[in-house]
Amino acid sequence: MDTNQPTATSTALDALHGWTRLWNGAYDVAPEILTPDARVTFGGVAIGERADPLSGPAAIAGLIRDFRAGRPGLVYSEVDVRAWDGFAVVAWDVDGPGLRRGGIDTFVLDIEGRIAAVRSVTGERGWPRATIAA
Repeated sequence: MDTNQPTATSTALDALHGWTRLWNGAYDVAPEILTPDARVTFGGVAIGERADPLSGPAAIAGLIRDFRAGRPGLVYSEVDVRAWDGFAVVAWDVDGPGLRRGGIDTFVLDIEGRIAAVRSVTGERGWPRATIAA
């Protein structure tokens, strides 16, 4: 095991929970949870091509702010959060007016547990809660 990589520390979990808060409009958490050169890649076209050239907390927070501006009332929630050895996965749901979707984000975390990279894919429905196993 590479001892230079974090495990599921409280800092890493705080960053992952902070990612959800960021998507819920708490844009001020971005500098705390993202590395200065953090990047995010989306599988969908609705936001993906705009995100590709961006890096850093301010740019990512601005992208999310712009995305939410055209979609008022969205509420993101975590379904499952897992972190280990510098990596993490979060299954999430988003609910809004006439909308329910689920998705998965994968993360690369730095040595301090901050988010260095994200890959995000949105599905066509929310996660059935009864099927999530520990």
